[in-house]
Amino acid sequence: MFRHLIAACSVFLIPVAAGAAKLEVGKLECDISKGVGMIIETKQTVSCTFTPSPSGPTQTYKGSIDEFGLAVGDVKAGRMVWLVSSVSGKPALGLQGTYRGVEADASLGLGGGAKVLVGGSRDSVSLQPLSLEGEEGVNVAIGVASLKLSAVD
Repeated sequence: MFRHLIAACSVFLIPVAAGAAKLEVGKLECDISKGVGMIIETKQTVSCTFTPSPSGPTQTYKGSIDEFGLAVGDVKAGRMVWLVSSVSGKPALGLQGTYRGVEADASLGLGGGAKVLVGGSRDSVSLQPLSLEGEEGVNVAIGVASLKLSAVD
């Protein structure tokens, strides 16, 4: 239990360790329904919507989850939600780019293996997992290790 507490607390120290405070800029919701089913090592396509905070127009992204830290279950519909933070406030190039999991796992209600992802323009954006929902079926991948996003025109 002590290890889980340390792992959960370390998530909040990541921006400090990186030397820069990050500001919350919104929420990213990704539909992981397309092609989901017994995800073990396969690439998963996603359709995502970024909702800035406090307000602003939503942005749409398409992308792929290229690596799962842990993936189980047969899910026919589901979504993943991340809290988006950035060093500069609003990301200059939006959320486009490749995001990779950092060493510390975030257990905040998701169980072990839910990684904070860092990437975007000059690795200035972080995605902290907020929720993971399997709407039909059993469980979803928890522990995305790599996510690529590109803007939809």
